[in-house]
Formats: sequence, C-alpha cells, structure tokens
Amino acid sequence: MIKYRILQFIQYLGISVRQFETNCGLSNGMINNIGENVRKTSLDKISKYYPSLNINWIKTGEGHMLRESNAVGIVAEPEAVYGKYHVVDRQDRLLTTIEMLTETNERNSRSLEIMAKTVDRNSSVMERLVNFLTKSGVEIPDGLKNNRES
Repeated sequence: MIKYRILQFIQYLGISVRQFETNCGLSNGMINNIGENVRKTSLDKISKYYPSLNINWIKTGEGHMLRESNAVGIVAEPEAVYGKYHVVDRQDRLLTTIEMLTETNERNSRSLEIMAKTVDRNSSVMERLVNFLTKSGVEIPDGLKNNRES
C-alpha cells in the first residue's frame, strides 16, 4: 500500500507527516488521505524534494526504499550492518538530511534579506514621520529622538 510505504519513509526520516507534506509542497492531510491512485504530480514533488527515495518502491513495493545510485557521486559502501542500520541507508539518510538543511539555509538567507530590506524601509518611513512631526511642532518623545540620531 502506497500510504504505508510513504509513512515508512517518513518514519525513517524521523519527521512528522505534516513536515513531510510541507517539505514536498503537498496539501495538509494529503498523506493521511492518500489512496492507491496517487497523482503523478504528487509523486514528482516527493521525488524532487527527496531524490534518494525510490519512487518505484513507493508505487510497487519492489526494490529498496532508497535509490541505489548515489546522486552526489560518493562511492557506495558495501552492504554492511552497523548496529541496526545498514551503512548505505545511513549514508543516504545523511545525504538527504544535508540536502534538506542546505535548502532550509537558502530559504532562511532569502528571508533574512527580505527582513533587512523591510527594516531599512521602515527606518526610512520612521525618519520621514519624525521629521514631519518635528516640522509640525509636535514634541517627539526621547525614545524616538534617540533612535533618529543613531
């Protein structure tokens, strides 16, 4: 069952269903309501965000959960068990985590740039407002004067 295999992958990642849906750009509750006829666009979104996931395994249950080829070009380690994890599985999980963190970092950087521009814009508006009020004879509180001078 497709839903069961997606839930297995989500558990493997150690994230919530909601986080998975958000990461992939899927609608809220989509995974819980998923049936056997999943739209190709939904699978494409999942595959794009989690390239190490074997989509054929999601659809059919055949093969391994993670793709055998290594997108980053690292030589695959031999099948060996380390504790309860397979070495290759751990490597793929780490690569997926690194990809997710890199994308999150890029989004956060863009957000910080937008916030900095907003602060600059608000400072400019505040300065014009203080100037207008000063020219209009309004007494400016010390806190605003101090911010204006700094």
